Order: sequence, then structure tokens, then C-alpha cells
Amino acid sequence: MDKERGLQAAIDILKERGAKRIVLFGSTAKGTHGRHSDIDLACEGIPPAQFFKVLGELLFTTGESIDLVDMREVKGTLRRRIEREGVLLYETK
Repeated sequence: MDKERGLQAAIDILKERGAKRIVLFGSTAKGTHGRHSDIDLACEGIPPAQFFKVLGELLFTTGESIDLVDMREVKGTLRRRIEREGVLLYETK
């Protein structure tokens, strides 16, 4: 699966699992990613008890290296970077 299809599959899975907001950040968001870059995603709305199960599903289904962070847990420099540089991919009202 190529990165674009992997990213779309990840978005679909996160939405199905209850994500209320999904933000792409890092090199993929900036357009500076390479063939071996991971996909950095921040999300809100995934129940804490399901977070690592969902991450495993993302990795297995997409075949991509995905770094998933829960925005409830992100603080400091990383949070500011996500808010400043992130690309909003999905948000439910």
C-alpha cells in the first residue's frame, strides 16, 4: 500500500473507532517525507482502553509505520508543534 492509500485507510479506521478529530503532523504534513518516513497522526476521541488496539489495527492494515498520539496526553513542545504545523484531516461537530 502506498503512503496516500495507507493514510486514507488510517483515517477510515480512526473514524470507525470513534475519533472525533484527526491531525496529520511531521514530515508527511510538511511534504518533506521520504520513502521510509512514518505517518504522524494525532487524534481525539479514541477510548483510552482501545488506543493501543486501534494502533495495532492501523499498523497491521496499512503496512505503514504510524506514530499515533492521543491529544489528551500530549503536552508542551509537541502539542504546540501539532497545533501550529498540523493539517486537520477530520473533525466531527
